[in-house]
Amino acid sequence: MKWTLLVVAAALALVASVVLGPAAVPLGELLHSDIVWNLRVPRALLAFLVGGSLGVAGAGLQALVRNPLADPFLRVRGRYRSPPSSGPSPRWRWSIGWA
Repeated sequence: MKWTLLVVAAALALVASVVLGPAAVPLGELLHSDIVWNLRVPRALLAFLVGGSLGVAGAGLQALVRNPLADPFLRVRGRYRSPPSSGPSPRWRWSIGWA
């Protein structure tokens, strides 16, 4: 069910990015318009592919380095903390510098 909703949301976003734009194209002429086929469709497909590629690359990199900040349920001293706030805390506590 979760994957179906994600696929439907991605398909709706892709269709909306082709249909909507600064130049008004009537729905009847949408399939025959040069604006749609030469500008909107290539940009929408490229944005969809680049976004998916960046997501796969990020997930692969986090799996490769076994990043504990990628886990949303990181426990610090018996409490649950959000991952972005858990990373800088050792540096603040012990005044560790980067250089």
